[in-house]
Amino acid sequence: MASRLVIPDRDLRVLEFAAEMYGVPMSLAAELIAADPASVDTDGGRRKALNVKNSETVARRTAARLEAGHLARRVTVRREPWLVPTGPGLALATAEGQEEPYELWHPVAWKLEHVAATARLRLHLAKQRPEATWISERAIRRRWKNDSPEARVRKCDGGLRWPDGTATGVEVELHVKGEHLYQGIVADRDQEWDTGIWWYCPAGDMQRLSRYLEAAGGFDHKVHELPEGVTL
Repeated sequence: MASRLVIPDRDLRVLEFAAEMYGVPMSLAAELIAADPASVDTDGGRRKALNVKNSETVARRTAARLEAGHLARRVTVRREPWLVPTGPGLALATAEGQEEPYELWHPVAWKLEHVAATARLRLHLAKQRPEATWISERAIRRRWKNDSPEARVRKCDGGLRWPDGTATGVEVELHVKGEHLYQGIVADRDQEWDTGIWWYCPAGDMQRLSRYLEAAGGFDHKVHELPEGVTL
């Protein structure tokens, strides 16, 4: 296995984020680099804060280094390039205390919009709620697989762990489902979310989704507008 010391810290942070979120569009990799408070461009011996424009160049260099180390690969689906960790990359990005790396993920066209929106929402929430720690869908699914593999439970798209130990579920709802489906969604509650569940959807769907969740008994399910720029 590659050592954590063989790649720059910034590259490792991008790799870890991509591993937790399945993968990331290259445009989001650039946003991650631009948002990194420690991120500076050191080319030519000059140090300057990165903006989104020049971070796109840095993101391509980061992806090239990760590919050269066989830690990630770039895959283009529907003309959108994605950065996806490989097996060695997933092993390198394994969190401390995690028993084994996450499984390989292969981008599928129908799923990409949702995966990208969730990753961008995570980045948005990191800025808005810096005191919280993100819980990835992959971590949620692994917890249920290890603890109660046969349990019928709704796995959220993510979650936020607060400093007091409580947690809030996070759902990304790009397209509101039929009303009857929310009965099961609300009933199959993951008890981890002791402070409720936040739903993020387009502004035009907020009232309808709120009505469906309330009718299903989800009174601690709160509906929020998807922030601008979250969807592809």
